[in-house]
Amino acid sequence: MTRSTAPSHERTARPRRRTLLPLLLLAVALPACAADSLPKGPPVKTLDLWTVIDYLPTRLPFSTDKIESALNVVLAKARENEYFGFYEASDLALSRGVTLEKLDLRIRKEQPHPGFLVLTIGGACVPRAEVMGRYDGLQLAGVPRGRSLDEETSWSRQESWGKLSFGFSERARDCLRSVVFEPA
Repeated sequence: MTRSTAPSHERTARPRRRTLLPLLLLAVALPACAADSLPKGPPVKTLDLWTVIDYLPTRLPFSTDKIESALNVVLAKARENEYFGFYEASDLALSRGVTLEKLDLRIRKEQPHPGFLVLTIGGACVPRAEVMGRYDGLQLAGVPRGRSLDEETSWSRQESWGKLSFGFSERARDCLRSVVFEPA
């Protein structure tokens, strides 16, 4: 019987290569096969700002559960005082490049109370003319006092459920900056 004079690590290297190559090929091929076998559902539809504005009043009285399920967000308790709990979420992408930079839900601790909701708008500009064209009867409700470019000119109208307001900041006067739902 002849004995190999090669060191033991060289003798075992070939068998390892032979078993390693098929394993590597299998590791590369499996994810591709698995992705092809997954069920393909319909694409997730991105919400439109106008749909959100029209839909949210149907969720009155506001609660964290109702807002979370309506917008598929998670609201975190930001703070509280003796009267209100303040809940927030951020960065909800809507269609046409519009984002809800911040959702600010205020729930009074003493019930019954319908809640109060502010949406801070960002991303693509939603022009004032588009808002005014969609919502007839808006009345000037508030004007900036000259203290900050973030102060807003607000336009409101009475709805069957309460007051709906639209704010346009001094920083970008023609772009919608906030939407406020103030239930009666």
